[in-house]
Amino acid sequence: MRKEYDINNGVRGKFAGQKFKIVINGKDYSDTLLARITVDPNVCNGEPCIRGTRTPIAIIIDSLNAGLRPRQIIADYPQLKIKDIRAALLFTSR
Repeated sequence: MRKEYDINNGVRGKFAGQKFKIVINGKDYSDTLLARITVDPNVCNGEPCIRGTRTPIAIIIDSLNAGLRPRQIIADYPQLKIKDIRAALLFTSR
């Protein structure tokens, strides 16, 4: 089943209204990932973006909505890392 992500409404469908955490080997990495997101009125007109890249998370979410896989997004935006995509998804789920 394909999951849909919407920057304006958070996560839709099966996961709507749920809070996401990134847990690896029992350790919660959510705060570490969220630190990759910055909101600065002087950068990208205050839109949330990936720290140090000026890439709005809306671009990542729109790309996922269009059916691109994370590796395809990284190929289009080589300044991004897989952690940035995870951070964008986590940010929109909150």
